[in-house]
Amino acid sequence: MIICLGPICFPVWHLIPIIIYLFSKSKNWFYHLMGWPIPVEEEKKEKVEEIEDEKGSSVVNGEKTEGESGLRRRKVIGGVSKIESVEQWRKLKQESEADGTPLVVDFTASWCKPCKKIAPFFAELSQKYPGNFVSVDVDEMDEIAGEAKAVSLPMFQVYKGGKMVKSLTGAFEKDLEQMIKAEC
Repeated sequence: MIICLGPICFPVWHLIPIIIYLFSKSKNWFYHLMGWPIPVEEEKKEKVEEIEDEKGSSVVNGEKTEGESGLRRRKVIGGVSKIESVEQWRKLKQESEADGTPLVVDFTASWCKPCKKIAPFFAELSQKYPGNFVSVDVDEMDEIAGEAKAVSLPMFQVYKGGKMVKSLTGAFEKDLEQMIKAEC
């Protein structure tokens, strides 16, 4: 069977991939419309392991947490911690100011392709250079993004003594490594 739309004719079975494509795009819209959570594949979920040592303090993915505050409980991907609250961000800046450890921040977003492209390289640099490497999702933590004036993505900033000393915008691996090497 052939369908003709104006001067274009095509077999009916050519509509099947188009229908599948449209259904896959409309699935997220349908879930959003119904108020249902969008299903996430298991492999994409981040895993957080928590173990208690003999003193009662927790160890999350190899990082020791102090007391009951929960501000130091972070999900770790490679050597990069994900900022999950404004309090955690302020505490990290205070720690950087107190002990002089450089704080290297990657401002990113889930929809940003250059951000996704350079994220593994940023994680690699976190293993190679000293410092505290963190990632901030600007959609989730818009208050932090506004405070840091992150207007373009990806944006990388280095904080020393609680103040920003260097900034880089763009997914340029060579420039990013030079900046981190100079500041860390």
